[in-house]
Amino acid sequence: MNTSTQEVSREKGQVSTDLKEFYEDWISNVAKMAEWLKNFSDQHFPSSILEKISDMEYQIHQCIQALESIPQEKRQSTYEISMFEYLKGRFYNAIPNVYKEEAEHHLMNAISERRITYLNLCFISFLLLILSIGLD
Repeated sequence: MNTSTQEVSREKGQVSTDLKEFYEDWISNVAKMAEWLKNFSDQHFPSSILEKISDMEYQIHQCIQALESIPQEKRQSTYEISMFEYLKGRFYNAIPNVYKEEAEHHLMNAISERRITYLNLCFISFLLLILSIGLD
């Protein structure tokens, strides 16, 4: 095996190890992504609102791709399924003052089957309240 092939193999192995670590504690890692997305929204001030929405939609898309890359076997328990729905709804809800039906859909899915803890239920209720206020 030549040096270039060894480097690529090592890089592939590193990526594989990094993904394995990401998936092992995926709820915590994706929750950190959701927090990062919120901070990005709060601190990103482009020249126009349309540019901000476009930038946010791109970041949301990236976060959702990462979330959906989590293997099905890592989201089997009712808690994991609820957290998956909750975090997906949270991503879609990241653009301030913009209603997204997808956000409501995923947040309601997280609640509907009573799969999440009381604390998360309170937070989701708060988000739904914010969504309803923003529509007026």
